[in-house]
Amino acid sequence: MLPSYSSFCYVLLILILQSIFISSAFAQGTSQKLKGRIEKIFMEGDVTLPVELQATAAKFDVRLLDQKKQPRILDGRLKTFPVKLRGDWKGPFRIVSVTYSPEATGKTSQAYRQFAQPGREGEAEFRFYTPRAGVVAMAPPMVRFPYGPSRGGRTNYVYLSLYDPSTGKLARPPSGGTWTTLGGGASVDSTLLLNKVRMLGAEKVEQDLVVSSIHTAFSDHSKKQVYSEHIYEFERVGSFHLRVRLGTVDYDKDKRWMVKVLYEGDVH
Repeated sequence: MLPSYSSFCYVLLILILQSIFISSAFAQGTSQKLKGRIEKIFMEGDVTLPVELQATAAKFDVRLLDQKKQPRILDGRLKTFPVKLRGDWKGPFRIVSVTYSPEATGKTSQAYRQFAQPGREGEAEFRFYTPRAGVVAMAPPMVRFPYGPSRGGRTNYVYLSLYDPSTGKLARPPSGGTWTTLGGGASVDSTLLLNKVRMLGAEKVEQDLVVSSIHTAFSDHSKKQVYSEHIYEFERVGSFHLRVRLGTVDYDKDKRWMVKVLYEGDVH
C-alpha cells in the first residue's frame, strides 16, 4: 500500500529539519575549533594561563581525559603533528607586536626593550621528524635576529630562548649566540607543565607549551620562579609553504602576565 501524500510530506519535513539541525551543530563545532590560543591572547586580550593549569590536580586529570574524547583534538602528550609537516622548514620571521603589562614596569631590562621592537626582521627554522612509528614531533626550533655590531665580518645574532618541546628544557643556541635576555646573568632550570597539540582546521595545527622555570642569579644565587608559554601555529598554504605564528607570554610567580610578543613568518 502506497503512503498517502500527507504522510510523505510529513516525513520529508522531518528529514529537512534534521538536516538543518545537524548542519547548524556542525557549523558551531567548527567555529569553536578554529579559535586558538593566539587569537584568545593577542586578538581578544584574554591573557591567562591555559585552563588546565588553573585547575586543581584532581580536576586536571579529569580535563585531560575529557579532552581525549573530543574530535580533532590530539593527545598532546604524544607531541604528534600531521605527517604532511615532516621535514625542514626555513624562512623569514619578524616581530609583529610587543605588549607589556603595567606590572612589568621595572621587571624587564632596558636591553630587552630596545631589542624587542615590532618590525624587527630575522629568520626561523623548524624541523618535524618521526621519533617512532605513528608519531611526528617538532624538534627544538631556531629563531634568530641580527643584532649588535658584527664581529670580524660575521653577523652577530640574538637567538630566542625557546624550549625543547619534548623535555621543556631550554634549547641551547649555536656557538656564539646569545639569548634575548642579553646577558641576564642567571641559570635556568625549567619543568614542562603542558604540551598540547590541537587541529584548528584541515590545514592548521597549534602546539601550546607551558614551562615553569627557576632562575638562579650568578651574582648572589637568589632564585626567581616564572612561567613561560610558547604557542606555535602552523598553517599549510601550499605543498611547500607554511605560514607560522609564534606567540610568547611571560608570567610571574603569581601567574600574572608580564609581556607578550607575537611573531610571524613564511617558511618553505
